[in-house]
Amino acid sequence: MALDGSKIKANVSLDDNRTLAHLREEVKEWLSEAETADREKTKAGEENGNRLPPKTLAKKDERKSRIRQCLTDLEAKAERLEREKEEKAKKRTEREVSARMIYVR
Repeated sequence: MALDGSKIKANVSLDDNRTLAHLREEVKEWLSEAETADREKTKAGEENGNRLPPKTLAKKDERKSRIRQCLTDLEAKAERLEREKEEKAKKRTEREVSARMIYVR
């Protein structure tokens, strides 16, 4: 028998550990453990400043719309920063040219 790549020798009857009642118990334990882990993660996340997304982003189409809006905003900001960078470079070039003209005279 192999689990997660580990080889384990097993000698157990399937009838002894695979009854419906046994499987139901295992599932209850797994669900309980999952709920506990979720609560702990949520609590730890809130303590660390990580919060669940707001209800306005609960639906897939709302998230897509928000992502598109954010991308549009980022693109606009990038264009604005690029224009500002070009303007600064132009002004610097003009100052350098003016300084050279003064020096040459």
